[in-house]
Amino acid sequence: MMLLLGSEPSLILLPNTVSEAANLLRQHRDPERRIIMETFKSFIHAHCERDVASKVATSRREYRRLGVADAAILESCTDACEILTADADLHVTASGLGMRSRNLNHMREDYGIL
Repeated sequence: MMLLLGSEPSLILLPNTVSEAANLLRQHRDPERRIIMETFKSFIHAHCERDVASKVATSRREYRRLGVADAAILESCTDACEILTADADLHVTASGLGMRSRNLNHMREDYGIL
């Protein structure tokens, strides 16, 4: 991942996306799960977290199609942000809204790490 993002990326996390990632990461068994969760904890502590109220996220017209987490991502994105996602629907939607967005799957293909 560091090859894709650089050695010191400036990332903004959302509680929604952190929760989704944690749920996926916890599917590993111990002892790997313990190591993965500690690494994820360090990752979280090293980056800024921004909160988007669910009422705000669900007020976006994209909510019904993309869900709460993706609507929160769209809501939190400013001109200075770039959305990095492996979700094609989120990427296409963000790009269509004029937001900067990169599909991580395309980046992995570019770097030959599939």
